[in-house]
Amino acid sequence: MPLGVALINTVIWVVLYQFQWVTPEENGGMENVQAAEMLLSTFFFLVIVRSRGERLERVFFSSLALLCVTFFLREVDIEKLGFNPVITWLGSGFGRNLWLGVAWLVFLLIFSFHARKLCKIFLTWLNSLAGRTMLLAGLFFILAWPLDKNVFPISRLSAQFYEELLELNASILMLLSSCFSFLTRKE
Repeated sequence: MPLGVALINTVIWVVLYQFQWVTPEENGGMENVQAAEMLLSTFFFLVIVRSRGERLERVFFSSLALLCVTFFLREVDIEKLGFNPVITWLGSGFGRNLWLGVAWLVFLLIFSFHARKLCKIFLTWLNSLAGRTMLLAGLFFILAWPLDKNVFPISRLSAQFYEELLELNASILMLLSSCFSFLTRKE
């Protein structure tokens, strides 16, 4: 099912691009959809955090929410949106890197103290449809990286379109993963 969604997503975006209804440019329609999907994914993972009773499950799903926030902030140029300077500082550049680094460090510290239990939670989740869908999303992000770095001898516009298309597939799969996790959550 997730591959089918990625295929349908690909066809839709190729058609939109062919008719010039979307652009792969920075802060264009393709990136805005990715950002929206990341925000929705964050929302679903945070709802799961609130509904889980066991503390380490909440920690695990909080880390998935932080992963989505990290990808969101990677896609959105906060400094160009005219927010309050504090929000701009927290959403871009050094400020963003600082607080994200601290947040990930906290998760690594918690993980180091509860590695066995968190690995069990992770492996159980990974064997679910939600986990396999997230792995597939990761594969799409990995495939997009060489296009971002101009590894292939294709035009910059083509590389940018294919990169955004792969990232759109990754973000929709992350959204699906969060939805699957949400639908199978324990109340």
